[in-house]
Amino acid sequence: MPGNSRRFRDARGNDPTIGSLYGFRAGHAPASRNAMMNTNMSKTTLLRLPVEEILQKRKRLCRELDSTEDLQPVRVAALGGTTTNEAVDLLEVRLLADGFRPTFYQSEYNKYYEDAVHEPEKLREFRPDIA
Repeated sequence: MPGNSRRFRDARGNDPTIGSLYGFRAGHAPASRNAMMNTNMSKTTLLRLPVEEILQKRKRLCRELDSTEDLQPVRVAALGGTTTNEAVDLLEVRLLADGFRPTFYQSEYNKYYEDAVHEPEKLREFRPDIA
């Protein structure tokens, strides 16, 4: 949406609607053992990669890790005073490697106070598991 300061995206880079996207909240069930076992090798490989390389290969890594079945959904809100894009990109790869399918809410640059205090409706509507 033009002029919309908030960005919603899931691990596939899609812009999901805010409603009950997955049918249940991420904190209610642990990530499946199957998803964790399928990503162990990728997780070990990721831990050895430098941050710059993870950021360069993020899209490919996310695509490969997101193909794992039984990923547990998790909703993450990133509110910050400086750019949080790279932190969210790294967090996305790591959550996928750990067996989670993240959906992110990011505030516009330096709008964290407004999102949290003056206009918290959108953040509440997103229902983050982690902020």
